Amino acid sequence: MVQWNFYFSGILYGEIFPAEDQVYVRSLAPETGKLGEKKVFDKETDQFFQELCGRSLLSFFAGQEEYEQLASENPKEFTTEKGEVFSLRRTGEYIQRYQKFPKDLFFQDGKIYAVMMSGRDTCGILVRKQKEFLTPLAEWEALYPSLSENGVQSGTVYSVKFLGTFQVPTRDGETLATDVYLPGELEGTPVPAVLVRTPYGKKRGVSVYYRFVQRGYAVVVQDTRGREESTGEWLPEYYEVEDGDDTLNWIAAREWSDGQVAMTGGSYLGYVQWAAAASGNPHLKAMLSSVCAGSAFVDIPRRGGCFNSGMLAWAFAMSEKTMKPELMVQDWDHILDIRPLETPEDYTEEEKRRDILCFTTPAFERPVTITGDVTVKLFVSCDCPDTDLVVRITDVDENGRSVKLADGVLGCKYRNGFEKPEYMEVGKIYEVSVRTTKISNTFRSGHKMRLTITSSAKNFIFPNSNTELGFDSPEKRIANVTVHRGKEYPSSVCVRLEG
Repeated sequence: MVQWNFYFSGILYGEIFPAEDQVYVRSLAPETGKLGEKKVFDKETDQFFQELCGRSLLSFFAGQEEYEQLASENPKEFTTEKGEVFSLRRTGEYIQRYQKFPKDLFFQDGKIYAVMMSGRDTCGILVRKQKEFLTPLAEWEALYPSLSENGVQSGTVYSVKFLGTFQVPTRDGETLATDVYLPGELEGTPVPAVLVRTPYGKKRGVSVYYRFVQRGYAVVVQDTRGREESTGEWLPEYYEVEDGDDTLNWIAAREWSDGQVAMTGGSYLGYVQWAAAASGNPHLKAMLSSVCAGSAFVDIPRRGGCFNSGMLAWAFAMSEKTMKPELMVQDWDHILDIRPLETPEDYTEEEKRRDILCFTTPAFERPVTITGDVTVKLFVSCDCPDTDLVVRITDVDENGRSVKLADGVLGCKYRNGFEKPEYMEVGKIYEVSVRTTKISNTFRSGHKMRLTITSSAKNFIFPNSNTELGFDSPEKRIANVTVHRGKEYPSSVCVRLEG
């Protein structure tokens, strides 16, 4: 019987045995650190693996024969009966397209020998036994040399012991509900810790963090202030510096801690890491922050002081003490009056609108590379006390197709900082600087760089009432904006050129 092994971040989590009429499995029990008895690979077990890697392993085995048949003649691309699309990356490697959690297939002699399942900061690998050395598992083996008869099981894998839920006190009298997990075999030995602070519930998806415990770290997972079992008011991003600092000090004072703490997580879980680092706490030694939000007025929920419409679904889901993902499903077109673009990156038709101002360079005679953010300095006047400025940098090809590279947004009332609004007066000219998102792009020979300026982005930010009352205004005004340029008013674009 053919044996497949499933590894998660280098740890052997399962031995899988496909048979003609059934699939069997031995799966790892985190609480013991041992593989269980062989049993039928049912949907419940598949869910166990899916929580780790985001993919159904049973669905792979169900489609394996079709994958191998469709790839047998090495086509550049193939599509399964279920609509899965795979493209040839290089000989023997097909990568899945149009999937948030893709399965990348690796072939040898016409047969799949491995499936790579990458995540933000994890990697699941399903591989035929004794083919591990052809995958990144060889790197784990080099780092933690230790072979077992089950395949490449690198290093010691500790059991996961749940120590309990603790209430971490904050400096202003609130408590933060905190779960602690320890490597069972290291009880009594101080160990470094990995801290996860989340507003989504400390039990949600916690098994993906067991991998740290299994390698000898304590794992601390905490509900942020005002969420789930933690007390206090839920104000996104507001208390995270102080609460992160207090939590780091609490961890360092535990008898099971050696005083060193790392943090991990993405999105809001990435933001809280930077907030904790801003406290200057000496116990924080490392961070793995991914797809991280920036500051509240520069990135989300306000982009340049303007409300980002994409955050509304998240706000609905987080409107109660416990996250309710089902509240993200709304009639957003009706709520936001959004006019979606046919292709989000292609602004060719959009730029023909009368309320969009375009400035385009001549065609480049040689390749030109820009890297970093772009600063657009504008001198503007307006017949309203406030409006938003939206700038975009696009790459225009020989056929006139204009593809967005970066954009920037700023509410004019925040042109001198986000501490307080400063409204405009009719007839006066104001200097406004808008910084875009970061980009690295090479404009090919014959391509052009384009700057567009507008005050309308209904599919991007909430419409501005263009009054001093903002979103509380019963009145909505149309803003007529003039961009001034020339010697006296040198509106300009600053890009960072390479080479």
